[in-house]
Amino acid sequence: MEHGKFYTAEALRGLNAAYDAEYGITSLETDKVNGIIRCMDDTRKLSLVPQEGDLLEYFPQNGDYFPQAHIETAGKGRAAVCLSSRTPFCHMESGRVHYNTGGGPWTQVPLSGMIPAGTVTKRFQTWGRHGRCRHGELHFHTPVRSWSFREPNPLYESYTMKEWTKYLIEKVPDPEKRNEFLYRYGGITLYSERELEELAALLHGKIFDGLHRHSLVLWGYRMERIFLPAPEWNAAGGEIRLSFLGGMPAKIQTDHARHRLTICIKKSNP
Repeated sequence: MEHGKFYTAEALRGLNAAYDAEYGITSLETDKVNGIIRCMDDTRKLSLVPQEGDLLEYFPQNGDYFPQAHIETAGKGRAAVCLSSRTPFCHMESGRVHYNTGGGPWTQVPLSGMIPAGTVTKRFQTWGRHGRCRHGELHFHTPVRSWSFREPNPLYESYTMKEWTKYLIEKVPDPEKRNEFLYRYGGITLYSERELEELAALLHGKIFDGLHRHSLVLWGYRMERIFLPAPEWNAAGGEIRLSFLGGMPAKIQTDHARHRLTICIKKSNP
């Protein structure tokens, strides 16, 4: 790219090997891409509010996290947003850039609730000089504004998937003990409320009621279990647990900076 934003033929070839091999990059391709980028820039210079094509960091009520949602259209105080979009297509029409992307889910977001979050480089695509055809798309990058939006009334306080992990736990009546429960998630069964509370403490997290009466949500550090033969386990660092979740001896390595927990479990066989 030249002048920081606009593309030379050589720079565009670097992103579009398949197109270049099939049709060749010419001034028609660079003129189209650079014209789209110039129009994007001009539109953003005219207004400081969120624009079509901008990126949105989106936090739903349920704590999920979409770091690169795409603003497809914006008008009358609201934006149509694709939360997990594929690379957006764009084209010029009536002096404006228009966008069309696939993916989902989609939602409507009030423009007034979006908070500025800087500038990021985003990937787009458009059709080359032959229009819609095999390998006919051109990819390019250009800076856009980034915004952040949090849905009101979060279900789980300030916990989100940006920094934490959400464990959906099934609360099942114990068939052998009246008024007691089993707790299941991800192939693991906990046999008492005490075990569940111990796990929550280990993950430095918190337990919330789920969306129905037989469900709970545990927010905590991301947990990864690895199984090591005895020599490797003996050499590993971490806090020793003689039994982890009713299983084999384990060493627990905690990374507070990244909110991660690595469970090193000793294999029963060499």
